[in-house]
Amino acid sequence: MRDSLQRQAQQFANDLTGLLNATVANGPTISAVKLSDGKYRIGCGLTRSNLVQPSPISLTLTKKPPLLYLRAAHTLTLDNIDNQWLTVATTSYAIQTKPGKGQGTLFRYDYTHDVANVYPEAHFHVNAPVGEDYKKVFEARGRARDPLSALHFPVGGTQHGPGGTHYRPILEDIIEMLVVEKLVDAHPKWQTAVAHGREKYYETQLKAAVRRNPHIATLV
Repeated sequence: MRDSLQRQAQQFANDLTGLLNATVANGPTISAVKLSDGKYRIGCGLTRSNLVQPSPISLTLTKKPPLLYLRAAHTLTLDNIDNQWLTVATTSYAIQTKPGKGQGTLFRYDYTHDVANVYPEAHFHVNAPVGEDYKKVFEARGRARDPLSALHFPVGGTQHGPGGTHYRPILEDIIEMLVVEKLVDAHPKWQTAVAHGREKYYETQLKAAVRRNPHIATLV
């Protein structure tokens, strides 16, 4: 059982590594480390001596200093069905102009499963108005000095592909937003990588939904 869960966590980390290096990054490695409570922490640069704070990911395809950084962190925990599968307990994606935690943040996407307060499980924090740091980013990327209202953020319930499946935003949505808004450069086949990631995610979520509601499968 333990090995199976470790493999699941490592596969999740490997998928994120592949996605980033096929789209908007060049070289980061996402790690999976087990916490003392049996959960798994997923992020760049995590080790047994650094279990909590992931390293920032440079959103650049070359050795040139990046204009933007991604701070991404996930916590995986056992699902509440049969304790054989991991599920995402928390997710945080922050886009920043500086590598330090919370420095120059444009927006942050947070998700907490079974949140214990009045706020929605999935939500965005958007910093406004755009400061000088982001004016420089927009200018360097050939954009006008846009307000945040000029950017299009993914939201929960976005539909992708046939079938009308609706799920919370994932890293693929964040990557697509950054590329489409011309805030970062991307590898030539980034769209293929994003589409593949979404397809795998939706398939995984569908399987989880069937495990939670097996009687539905008999009605199809």
